[in-house]
Amino acid sequence: MFAQGLASGKSMTLGILTQNIGSPFYDSVAQGVIEGLAGSGYTPTVIDRRWEQTKDAASIETLISRKVDGLLIVAAREVKGFEGQ
Repeated sequence: MFAQGLASGKSMTLGILTQNIGSPFYDSVAQGVIEGLAGSGYTPTVIDRRWEQTKDAASIETLISRKVDGLLIVAAREVKGFEGQ
């Protein structure tokens, strides 16, 4: 899988940013995505902010720096300023 990613230029990872993985709602969303990725070759990378919205930018930058192929933000409010990155 790693060699395949190098050849294609993809990391084969999906970043998932959530607020509280311990909450039944956020947990079920994350688990659904993880189950949906099964067999696709993609690996999820989950960051749980624990309701610390001031860490949105840093968390998103961390996932971008890890070269995720996609980013899913599961939030109770709109996250602005990162469109097109």
